[in-house]
Amino acid sequence: MFENIKFSIITICYNAKEELNRTLNSIITQTYKNYECIVIDGASEDDSIELIKQHPAITKYISEPDNGVYDAMNKGIQLCSGDFLIFMNAGDTFFNSFVLKEVTIALINNPQCQFLYGDANIIHENNTSTFREYCEPLSKSNICHQSIFYKKELFDKYGKYNTSFKIVGDYDFNLRLIYKNKITPYHINIPICNFYEGGLSSNPKYSQKQAKDAKLLNKIWKNYNSIPLSQFPKIQHIDSLTKISLSSYQEINQSFQKRLIYRLGDNAGLFSEINNMIFAMIWSLDKNIKFELNSLESNIGNQGWNNLFLPFTNETSNNFLNQHNHRYQNETTNNEIISEYKQKNKINFLTQDIFEHFFENQKFINKTFDIKQLEISGNSFAIAKKIAQMIYKLTPKTSESINKIISNLNIPKNYISMQIRAGDIKKECSWRRQSLLTVSHYIKKIKDLNLETKNIFIFTDDYRHVKKLKRKLKNYNIYTLCSPKEKGFNYEHFIVQSNANRQNDILKILANIEICKNSSHFIGTRVSNPSWFLRLIMPENNISFVDCNRLLWQTQYNKLEEYSSTNKIEKITLFKIIPLLKIIHNPNKLRIKIFNILPIYKIKRNKHYLFGFIPFLEKKGEF
Repeated sequence: MFENIKFSIITICYNAKEELNRTLNSIITQTYKNYECIVIDGASEDDSIELIKQHPAITKYISEPDNGVYDAMNKGIQLCSGDFLIFMNAGDTFFNSFVLKEVTIALINNPQCQFLYGDANIIHENNTSTFREYCEPLSKSNICHQSIFYKKELFDKYGKYNTSFKIVGDYDFNLRLIYKNKITPYHINIPICNFYEGGLSSNPKYSQKQAKDAKLLNKIWKNYNSIPLSQFPKIQHIDSLTKISLSSYQEINQSFQKRLIYRLGDNAGLFSEINNMIFAMIWSLDKNIKFELNSLESNIGNQGWNNLFLPFTNETSNNFLNQHNHRYQNETTNNEIISEYKQKNKINFLTQDIFEHFFENQKFINKTFDIKQLEISGNSFAIAKKIAQMIYKLTPKTSESINKIISNLNIPKNYISMQIRAGDIKKECSWRRQSLLTVSHYIKKIKDLNLETKNIFIFTDDYRHVKKLKRKLKNYNIYTLCSPKEKGFNYEHFIVQSNANRQNDILKILANIEICKNSSHFIGTRVSNPSWFLRLIMPENNISFVDCNRLLWQTQYNKLEEYSSTNKIEKITLFKIIPLLKIIHNPNKLRIKIFNILPIYKIKRNKHYLFGFIPFLEKKGEF
């Protein structure tokens, strides 16, 4: 069954021997071998034809003049005998050797799929690369054809490429399929190709052809770039089914020579700690560095990670590490003592050495990872899903405690869940310049989703949200673990509790996670770490967000998409006093941060502040 799907890989070329060789070499290394490789050469005048005749990857070829890119691609379609075809033109390559294997598994598990696309690793002309996730196809930009697998019969049924186009004929064809004929696009969260910039679609020297094609595209499709997403079929997301076995991870992790001792349970909430630990694990895998935990006597509990979850790596903890291994250095940090300790114990990195390499680091966010030893690839989010599903294993004792908490709810089998944050998350929303959305936005999302069940579980830290939902959704059954006394989680209050009370609070959080994970649909918010984590361990199609169309991992702190554009301002706070300019004097440098421009001046120690009153627009808040 696994070998039943045959792929036709079509490569067109003209005077590009070196680029063609690179493409063919990536094809022949595929571990899945049920494919044919078809080369359409435009009567090249270099030595391309000699390469074509000799290269073992090639099944069929034509070498003759053509009438442009799309004429050549149509010739390739005519020669196809595969079930699915992909255009991997000269120069571009499959991202790694496992692409066809992953795609085959996805297609077998989704037999109704006719249009499958993945992500791309964009190789810039300066040899740097950027991860490109095509999460909303055709709404504002096209999907590169090197990332798309088409069922062959689509071309038989809906026609081939329009040769009037010189550059964007594939965009026209995709609009024909998805927008006009409502073919459902399926997205798999792996990189399919290395797309090299400098070709027709990305090279500025072809700007006139690009403009001419855009004009023709607009004439045919009438403002194609402003078509609302609601007029396209909903994307079906497919997670890669390749899993990381614990034993495989441990074997690879132990093989690395350099060591990182990572502090877990340092100074943040449970899922902030876990999410960032997962990022640190990705960073370590990418750098071939052994990952070890330092989690004992932390805010997670005296036994740290092993207090709640099954172990997945070595634990290295002592008083010195507990005092000197943190996310960030502070004024009391003694680098000389830390350096001596690391050297004596053959430790290469502590948490503060690597934390900024991944935390809100744009380079890390934009990177395409290829962990060959584990056969996993993608951006940090795709790899994080694999790791989260590997390590999120509760101990029998934890499971027993959580099941006792859950059993008291008597929640039905069919229900949806949502997380509504309150408490100290408002501080984070403020400095991120994002709004903490209210109950009304969740109610709107429930109605928009039009889900059948009338049972809702609320994961919240403020019972006022529950009361509001019960008033607004009278025909729904509302369930929650939140007690009537709770009015918002506060980390400072949580951390000063007794160990027993802290442990009970953590178990309740985990019970909330388990209930949400088992729901038919989860509605979350991207300003919350538990919502982030649930997206790691749940199927992509079972999750929605109130503050964005989809949680874009690499643009997680950008301006809110739906909230900022579709909601009117209901309340205006006319003036707020905020710092507008901050000048920090330092013996080595002068740092200036400009917030806005209005004059009130204040000096505090070695920091100079300029304050002012400015108009400030604010959404009306609700409980």
